[in-house]
Amino acid sequence: MIPFQLPKRLMLLIAVYCMLFKYPAVALAQGMAAPPSFLSTLFTDNMVLQRGQADPIWGWTTPGAVVKVTILGKSWKTVAAADGKWLVKVGPVVSANPFEVVVAGPQKAVLHNVVCGDVWLCTGQSNMEFGIMEAIDRDKEIADSNQPDIRFFTSPFHSSSKPCAVVNGYWSVCSPSALVEQGSWYSFTAVGYKFGKELNQTLHVPIGLIHACIGATGAPTWSRPQDLETMPEFRDVMEKRKAPGNVGYDSYDDIEQWFVKNDPGSAGGYPETSPTLDTSSWTTVSVPKDMSSVLRKFQGILWFHKTLSLTAAQAASPAVLHLGCIGTDDRVWVNGSLVGSSLGMWRPRVYHVPAGVLKAGANVIAIRVYWWWGSGGLIGEGKVPGGLPDALTIKFDGADPVSLAGDWQYAVTLPDYTKVPPRPADLSKNEPSCLYNGMIAPLVGFGIKGVIWHQIAGAVPQYRTLLPNVINGWRESWAQGPFPFYVVQHESWQPRKPGPIDRDGDTDIREVQRWVSHTIPNTGMAVTYDIGDVGNAHPKDKTILAHRLALIALAKTYGKNVEYSGPDFTYADPPAAGKMVLHFRHVGKGLTALPVTTIVGQDPLPGDKLYGFQIAGDDHKWVWGDAQIAGDTVVVSSLDVPSPTTVRYAWSLNPPANLYNIDGLPAPPFRTDGPVSETGNER
Repeated sequence: MIPFQLPKRLMLLIAVYCMLFKYPAVALAQGMAAPPSFLSTLFTDNMVLQRGQADPIWGWTTPGAVVKVTILGKSWKTVAAADGKWLVKVGPVVSANPFEVVVAGPQKAVLHNVVCGDVWLCTGQSNMEFGIMEAIDRDKEIADSNQPDIRFFTSPFHSSSKPCAVVNGYWSVCSPSALVEQGSWYSFTAVGYKFGKELNQTLHVPIGLIHACIGATGAPTWSRPQDLETMPEFRDVMEKRKAPGNVGYDSYDDIEQWFVKNDPGSAGGYPETSPTLDTSSWTTVSVPKDMSSVLRKFQGILWFHKTLSLTAAQAASPAVLHLGCIGTDDRVWVNGSLVGSSLGMWRPRVYHVPAGVLKAGANVIAIRVYWWWGSGGLIGEGKVPGGLPDALTIKFDGADPVSLAGDWQYAVTLPDYTKVPPRPADLSKNEPSCLYNGMIAPLVGFGIKGVIWHQIAGAVPQYRTLLPNVINGWRESWAQGPFPFYVVQHESWQPRKPGPIDRDGDTDIREVQRWVSHTIPNTGMAVTYDIGDVGNAHPKDKTILAHRLALIALAKTYGKNVEYSGPDFTYADPPAAGKMVLHFRHVGKGLTALPVTTIVGQDPLPGDKLYGFQIAGDDHKWVWGDAQIAGDTVVVSSLDVPSPTTVRYAWSLNPPANLYNIDGLPAPPFRTDGPVSETGNER
C-alpha cells in the first residue's frame, strides 16, 4: 500500500499554525512575536490572589479554545480570542488556607500554594530598589524572614519602546534565601519588605509584594505612552518612535528577528539550543570567567552550553537559575525552552525554570551572549554591588542546589560586532515610557490593592503633570478603580544649609507631591526630611520610612484608627501685629517640638524650640522666624520683618525643622504663598 502523504503546502500551513497558535512557546523561539506561555508568568506557584474582588487570570493558547480555571471546586470559563489570548476573571475567592489553581484548556497548568491576601506594587527608583541586604538591620531582618504569609514577585529590568505582554518573573514565599537570592543591592526591596511585614503583622492577612524599580529613573520612563503623547515636551520623540523602520526605537525583543536571520546559532529554529546538539568541536572554558582574557578585542555573538545531570527529585519541581553577571546581553534556554533574557552587564541573572522543563538525567543549558562592549561571558559576581553569593547555581524546591561553575563549552557564531544591529536607543532606562512598557505593562490587570511609589527625579514644571499622569494613567490601565497610590518624599542627604532659601528643585518636587496628595483622591505622602544620611543618597535605615507608609495604608486603606500624617498646614490668618498665625490639620494629640536625631552624620537638632520657619514680607527677603506653638496653631514673627506676608517651613532638602504632632509624625514642608492649586493649602 502506498503511504498517504499530505501536500507540502498543507504541511507548511499546519506547521505555521502550530508555531503561531497551538504552541506559542515555539513561536517565540522562532523569533516571532507570539507570547510565550499558556499561562502568563505572573501566575506561578506561591502567588497571592487579591482578596475581595474578581481577579483576572490570563495566558495564550489556540484561538477559539475554551479555557477553564478552577479554584476550590468553583470554575470559570472563557474562550481564547483571535490572537490566542484568553482572560478570565475569577472570584472573589475566600480562603484562609493555601489552595491550588487549575487552568485547563489545550494545555494544563496547576499552581500550588496560592493564597488570598493583599498585593502591593512597590515601584520607583533607587531608594525603593535598595535591597534588604544593604539595610543597616539586614542580619536581624533576614534571620526573621521565615514569613510564609509574605510573598514577592520581581519585575526585572526591561526597557522597551512598545508595551510588553510578559515579564520574566515568579512568586516566592518569603524566607532568608528567597529574600536575598538576587544579590545584595538587588535583593528584595527593603522599604517594600518592611512595609509588607508591618501590614501582615497588623492585619494578619497574606501580603503580596511586586517589586518593579530601577535606580536613577525619572517619571517620564514610568509614564504610559498615550499620556506622554499629550505633552509638548515628549510629542516629537513619541512620534519618532512610531516611524516605520526606525531600528533605533525598536525594543530588544523586536530585533530578535534580526538574530534569527543573521546569527547561525539562532537561525532555523535555534539549533544551538537543542539538547542533542553535538558540541564536541566547541572550546571548553572554566567559568566564571571574563572572556576578555580569552577572546581579545572581541565583540559579537557567542554561545555557551552545559550539560547538567539531575536526579528525579531535582527535576520534579520548578527551579531557579542563578547565572550571575553576563556580558553584555543574553537569552537563556533550558532543554530548548526559553527561560529568560536580560540586558546590561552588571545586573544579576536570576531565571525561573517552570515545572516540566527539567528532567531526570541529562539537561542542557544554552546561553546566547550578545557581547557588544566591555567584559563578556559568564562573569559570575562581576561588579554587582555587594556581589552575588549564589552566582552560577541552580536551586530546586526541596532539593539541594547544584553548582554551575566549572567547565562549559562555547562557540563564536558571529565574530564581527559591526554586523550586529545597533543596540536599540530606547533601551536606556530613562527613555520616555520605556520602563512602563517593559516592566509595568506586563503587570497591568493583575489584581492589586495599591501602589507605594518612591521616585523624585524630574524637571519640576513637567513633574506637576507627570506625577498625576502616572497615578491616573496606571489606574485607568488597571481598570480596577482609584486604588491607593502612596508617594514618598526624598530623605535628607545633603549637608544642611545655614540660612533660609527662596526655593530649589528638591523643595519644588516635595511641593508637587504634597499638592498631589491633597488633590488626587486616595493618595498619600510619607514625609522624610527628618531621616537620612548626609553624604549618602541611599540611607541604610529604611524602618521609619516603611513604618510611615504602613501608617498611611492602615489608616486610609484599611480604616484603622491611627494617625498617619504630621501637622499639615491648611491656611494662615491675615497678618496682624507683625505676626502670622498658621492653622493645621492632623494635629492629633497636639503640636510639639521634637529633637531630630535620625539623620546620620549630622548633629541632632534639639527639641527645645521650633526650628525651620522662615518669614518674609513683600520683598521676599527671607529670615528665620521665631515660631511658638499656641494650641493647635503656630505663631511666627521676626523683629526683622515688621510686616510679614508669607511663611515657609522645612524649605530645603535637609531643613533644620522639628514641628511634629505628639504622635511623632513630622509636619510636611509647606509655603503660605502661591495659589492653592499649586501648594495644596486649604481653608
